[in-house]
Amino acid sequence: MWVILDENVITAKIGSSEVMRAQLVRLLELAEQPNISVRVAPQSAGEHMGRDGSFKIMTVDGADSAYIEAAGEGRLVQDATDVRSYRARFDRIGDVALPVRASIALIRQLLEDLA
Repeated sequence: MWVILDENVITAKIGSSEVMRAQLVRLLELAEQPNISVRVAPQSAGEHMGRDGSFKIMTVDGADSAYIEAAGEGRLVQDATDVRSYRARFDRIGDVALPVRASIALIRQLLEDLA
């Protein structure tokens, strides 16, 4: 699993400090798994495609799909051309994201700042 999160997702003050800490700890636990890559698109990247909305790309039984999230509902995209465009979008978001180690260091720093 490859995940790219906008930094605002992990810095927005939602819930108590304890809730925020627990979420960051869980994110670090997941990032330590050998099959999970977590990267953060920093606020300093400015405007980028990742701020247009959340989506997932999935491969199930050899077929690729994209799931676009929206308030109240989402949309499953299975057309190969459309899914390719979401893969390209993911790659473009990755162009502005921090590398894995720097992303993990940022998450750890945010965790320390909450202590």
